[in-house]
Amino acid sequence: MTGSQPSPAEDLVRRARALVEMGRLEQAEETARRAVAADPDAPAALLTLSRVLQRRGDEEGALGAAGRLVAVRPGSAVGHSWYAGLLGDAARFTEALPHAREAVRLNPGSAVELGVLARVASAVAGCADEARAAAAEMLRLDPADPVAQDLARGVFTRLGDWEAARAAAQAVVDARPADPRARFRLGEALLNLGRLTEADGAFLSTLRQRPTRDQLETTAVVLLEAGLPDELRGLFAQVCAALGRPDPTVPHAAGTDADLIAWQLSAAELLVEEAGRPEAARPILTALYADNPGHPRVRTALAALRYDTDGDAEGAWELVGPLVEGDHDSADTHAVAVYALADLGRLDEAAALARAGCGRWPRSPFVFEYLEAYCHGERRDHAAVLDATERGLRAAPHHPGLLYLRGRSQLTSDVAEAVPTLRAAIDADPGAHESYWLALALDRTGDRAAVEEVVAAAERETGADLRSALAPPPNG
Repeated sequence: MTGSQPSPAEDLVRRARALVEMGRLEQAEETARRAVAADPDAPAALLTLSRVLQRRGDEEGALGAAGRLVAVRPGSAVGHSWYAGLLGDAARFTEALPHAREAVRLNPGSAVELGVLARVASAVAGCADEARAAAAEMLRLDPADPVAQDLARGVFTRLGDWEAARAAAQAVVDARPADPRARFRLGEALLNLGRLTEADGAFLSTLRQRPTRDQLETTAVVLLEAGLPDELRGLFAQVCAALGRPDPTVPHAAGTDADLIAWQLSAAELLVEEAGRPEAARPILTALYADNPGHPRVRTALAALRYDTDGDAEGAWELVGPLVEGDHDSADTHAVAVYALADLGRLDEAAALARAGCGRWPRSPFVFEYLEAYCHGERRDHAAVLDATERGLRAAPHHPGLLYLRGRSQLTSDVAEAVPTLRAAIDADPGAHESYWLALALDRTGDRAAVEEVVAAAERETGADLRSALAPPPNG
């Protein structure tokens, strides 16, 4: 005997992995499920199933198998790292962070685990230093690996550390000089460093390497996110020409063409949301509305500009009100309408509209339970705030706005409940202003030492004079 025979589950795992290598993912999934059925607690079977489901686009299934894996094998660095990566892919970074940390604790010398920690931590507020340290250690362990360098570049990009991102991007270009994506990422870093001539050269070299349509579109996006500097307008014109589209920043360029309207709307959104140049978007949206006054997305985008930039709630409602009354199926439209109605003092209508949106658009960036709670808060209806936030936190347990609104309302009924809620809000978004409310809650419990700790930390991190804000009025 040279060794024991593999168990049925082990044999099925090997077959599933072989099927993955052959690209036969449907059969691989079936085989991996049989492996898990044969031994539900087998770590290799759970990991294989999770990886196959991830390859097949079944995000929830992959997460479920990975969650089971870390439950049955809590000492597996691979399990925690894989689960953290999946949670990061689902933008559940706060949940991912403890697993990424545990993976590094279990296997501190692995560049793979450090890379996952760096990626996850870079997306969690207050964890920038941890992300930088993990990325630096990953590069120290594997400095010649272009995959590690590109991962580090992504981390530094998210943190806005553009010089570090440039150095990592240059290392990838040096390792892969024929890769147009590498040169594009270098151009992105140079652009954000203000080195526009060098950025122009990097982007042009990408164009000469016959980039794919996706790469051309990504180049256009990055230039718009940077506010489209005048020095790069020639490059932008070349990108548009290669895409076979007009310059989206030229008013009336779209006319009534549906595809070009979408192109201009995307450009306007990038100029507003990423470049912080709403005035550059205004002529685009004004012209689009003049040419397409009944277009729902055009009306919504212009309404958002009027509300967010001009503070014109009435003008915003005039644009989106008819869409809402016609039950236009758009989370963006309804969210703008909720805020506009609230600012117009029509709080009952705003709260009812937000409540109607709860559960209707589960994949929207807008959490309508938060919008509903906000309206109830403006109405001083704390019971309704508690109800809305309880519902919202079931689906989004780390949403800082929901936690903040819930903590404030808990202050009116149960200070002991408010304290952990407000602490959780601060953990979810350390840069926000919940510290005032936490200090107020702690003060009501009589815990002066805790109050001093929160005040000192908040003033150190934000520079705000929280002590004066908490002082009682002169007349007691």
